[in-house]
Amino acid sequence: LRAIGVNEEGIDIVLENCGVNWNAQALRAAQEVLDAKPVSKNALIQELEGWGFAAEQVQYAANTIDVNWQDQCLYCAMLYIEQGMSKEEVHDQLIADQFTEAEWNYVLSQHYTLLENY
Repeated sequence: LRAIGVNEEGIDIVLENCGVNWNAQALRAAQEVLDAKPVSKNALIQELEGWGFAAEQVQYAANTIDVNWQDQCLYCAMLYIEQGMSKEEVHDQLIADQFTEAEWNYVLSQHYTLLENY
């Protein structure tokens, strides 16, 4: 719409009245992200915000999507282990990826054998 000269107010009016369920679109986008790669909840939120979804739509998607965030942390940890990272490097990278200490502790408590040699 910007390309054809519609101003921001006009764009807002079109988007609000076009009949699109933006919550459903945000949820679909969130699923696409998770299908492509494991991410933390906070990283998913940032990605959806970057795609231009409104804060309410982003929160709806992040809170509604059927995902186990602890398992997402585990999947990331396994990828980093495969890349040859040490246990400490895996931890630091997961925290940088916005996983929580609680999610990291889940990985350690439930899947320690994956990390005991690193």
